[in-house]
Amino acid sequence: MSFRKKIILSQLILFIVFIAALFPFINRAVVRLVRESLEESTNDLIDLIDDANSENELVERLKNQEFFVFFHITLIDEKKQIIYDSYGERFLHFLEAEPHPELEEAEKDEIGYAVIDSKVFSGRFAYIAQKFSFQGKTYYLLTAFPFGQIQDITKNFEIGFLIFSFVMLLFFTGLTWLIFNRLSQPIREIINTIKPYQMGKVEEIPKIVLKRKTSEEDEFKQLASTLNSLSEKVQSQIRREKDFVANASHELRTPITVIRGFVETLSDLPKISKETLAEVTEKILRNCERMENLVKSLLTLADLENIPESRFTACDLVVLVENCKHILLSVYSNASIKIQKDQDQMIISADADILELAILNLLDNAAKYSKPPAKIIIKLEDMGESVKLMISDQGIGIPLEDLDRIFERFYTVDKARSRKFGGAGLGLSIVKTIIDKHRGKIQVASKVGEGTIFTILLPKHR
Repeated sequence: MSFRKKIILSQLILFIVFIAALFPFINRAVVRLVRESLEESTNDLIDLIDDANSENELVERLKNQEFFVFFHITLIDEKKQIIYDSYGERFLHFLEAEPHPELEEAEKDEIGYAVIDSKVFSGRFAYIAQKFSFQGKTYYLLTAFPFGQIQDITKNFEIGFLIFSFVMLLFFTGLTWLIFNRLSQPIREIINTIKPYQMGKVEEIPKIVLKRKTSEEDEFKQLASTLNSLSEKVQSQIRREKDFVANASHELRTPITVIRGFVETLSDLPKISKETLAEVTEKILRNCERMENLVKSLLTLADLENIPESRFTACDLVVLVENCKHILLSVYSNASIKIQKDQDQMIISADADILELAILNLLDNAAKYSKPPAKIIIKLEDMGESVKLMISDQGIGIPLEDLDRIFERFYTVDKARSRKFGGAGLGLSIVKTIIDKHRGKIQVASKVGEGTIFTILLPKHR
């Protein structure tokens, strides 16, 4: 069942329960209104007769009010004797034939009400007894109205109320349906747009475009924009993963093909010279190392995607950089590495192992792509809430058109030179991933023939 149907069904159930709970109160309210109407009519009748000059005139005036709605009118004195009855003298003693609690109530509270099954008048009647004073004496005006008519009025009112409630229910149900239909239209458009992708009819998630024009603050437009942005990121990630798999396959296939070719050569030429054998073996070994480096880089990238937060602890970036310097000098002993810093200690929250890997990758590239002896400057600067790390060299530089892509996986500026050094285009991608994991930023500036500067900004706290 759709959300819209659930809302409408819930509204119907709540409305029915509300009407069922309200119905008994409606019955009581109608009876009360009829009683108040009869009491008011009795008081109006008293107002018409109580300015008479004598008791006889009072009775005469009462006789002339036959147009009133009451079935039965009786005037009683303070001794509870009937001095007038609208049905004549034959009913002057009806009070003695049956009890009338409304008179006792009127004696105490000025007015009384009771519903009596009258044997005298053969029916059920609602009696009103009103106490009033006339010329210093107390009188009671007793009026009666057929209770069956009151029940008819109540029943008609209840039927009218039910009909009105049913009409209102239909009206509000229709209005609710129209409102929800209009409000849920963007949701249906979003579902209908995405459904072909869900059913496998299209390869990419279509862009969601709402037909109804709305403001930028509209929640549905914001939802569509968020889904479009998310879809673009997902599609971009899927494309990157496809490219990654394709590039990884290509990079692995190349050394495997080379190794297989050399192995087949050795197999076809059993009597091969020592010089040729040494050359072929060296090439096989070089390609094996290249595959090993590639697999290590791929495993490193996979590990970087799942680093727990617990590995980020306080570490001194100055000490970390100095360690990287000593490691690089053990490989490039003739390199010149200078460290410039404005403080002796710079504490940041980091995973020391992977951050060291990132710095070593940058230093290794700086030494590898520079004419010996490599000249490298590492500059550390405290920026308050963050630390700036700059690594500059005087190497061959990077062409301007390649700067935007050097952090892409498997991207190499000079493929031949990269293969010569055993690179697969993953080093800078690993550096970028590590810096992102530290919530930092990395930028590069370079000129061909002059050198390259990598600038890293690392926050002190996560």
